Amino acid sequence: ICATDDNNPKMIDCQNLGNMVGDATFKGNVYILGVAGLTGDMINCVNGSANGKYGNIKVDGSTIGFLYLAGICGSKSKTRDNITECTNYGNIEVGGTRTHKKNQYIYICGISPTSTTDAITDCANYGDITCSIVSDSGETHQFAGIGCTNSDSKLTTVKNCVNYGDITITK
Repeated sequence: ICATDDNNPKMIDCQNLGNMVGDATFKGNVYILGVAGLTGDMINCVNGSANGKYGNIKVDGSTIGFLYLAGICGSKSKTRDNITECTNYGNIEVGGTRTHKKNQYIYICGISPTSTTDAITDCANYGDITCSIVSDSGETHQFAGIGCTNSDSKLTTVKNCVNYGDITITK
């Protein structure tokens, strides 16, 4: 719905019903997100549908650089915004090969993979995460139903959130 916006708009009552499929060689940082990329507050946004037909993300091929995948948003703005009452129903499936430099990670989460957000509150993830990437690095990667963090993260609170999705990592 919104890839990036430096004005940090609020996203309220938005829903993505599209499936996202990528099968290519990606160079540089890759963001594939259900509702938004870089944005301000997110309130009552939904990725997908309860029947599992919509909002799915499938990526195959090769990537060079960071890889960010999420049902709701990819990276919050530099301001301290919040993600509230958002739901992801979409499944995230990633395969292929990965070549990257040191300190370039994979972040795959149902709600948000990295964040300068103050809080993720009253959110739910129903989507499954499946990753079968062959990586040339021993780097640590993060997978979570709700949110991942990194060394720059300002996430201070995850409250009243629930993950129903399965997370399967194979090599």
